[in-house]
Amino acid sequence: MRSSPFAFYEEVRVKAGRAGLEEVAGELGAVLGSSQDGERWSYAILIYSRGATWGADEDDLVSTGRIRTREEFYDGAAVRVSEDGQLLD
Repeated sequence: MRSSPFAFYEEVRVKAGRAGLEEVAGELGAVLGSSQDGERWSYAILIYSRGATWGADEDDLVSTGRIRTREEFYDGAAVRVSEDGQLLD
């Protein structure tokens, strides 16, 4: 299996002309998640201007060459849940 072409927190731009991504074409975002199915990689991209995460395939993205830090996206806060999914204090 080949490694991911994009790193976590890597800044990317959504390519224009991609089906299903027309709404965010040309937008900047950051990789916050990834998955692999065989040789194909897919990503969860936080689109900065939307404040929302979108799914995209590796062919939908181009790197800006910038890697952000985890702290730019997560504040370290955590929640506790019970085994049945109930939020604990």
